[in-house]
Amino acid sequence: MDGKLEMIKLNKFIILLLTLVIMQFITACTKEPDCMVSDQVQFLKEFSVANTPYFLYVRRSGFSDKMSYLEFYDIKPNFDQCGEPSQAQLSQVPVSDLGNNPIRIVIHDLLIVVEYGEEPYSSPDLSLLPIKVINSE
Repeated sequence: MDGKLEMIKLNKFIILLLTLVIMQFITACTKEPDCMVSDQVQFLKEFSVANTPYFLYVRRSGFSDKMSYLEFYDIKPNFDQCGEPSQAQLSQVPVSDLGNNPIRIVIHDLLIVVEYGEEPYSSPDLSLLPIKVINSE
């Protein structure tokens, strides 16, 4: 009787193991990208320089230590489920969390500049910052 019970347990274990292996092969062969942790991308503003439209986004990236980046594009991008854009950005700048709070986003000559104030950094909502576009043309 004990031998029969051991054989049933062994058969169940083998079936479970085979099921797990098959599931691994099924999911490993999908065309879905494996992004572990996807970036969070948020549209901030559309602006024009010399009648050319540009699109400003904020990207939150990282697993436990999140970092924010401001980036803009000359064509409105599409983002996949990992937060990867359909084309390269024209400019990208990190928002420093090592000093003071950012108070303004300035776009000058197609470069992003973040201006910081006097208050210590406190994870501000970047979508609420004023955006100033300077055309030097």
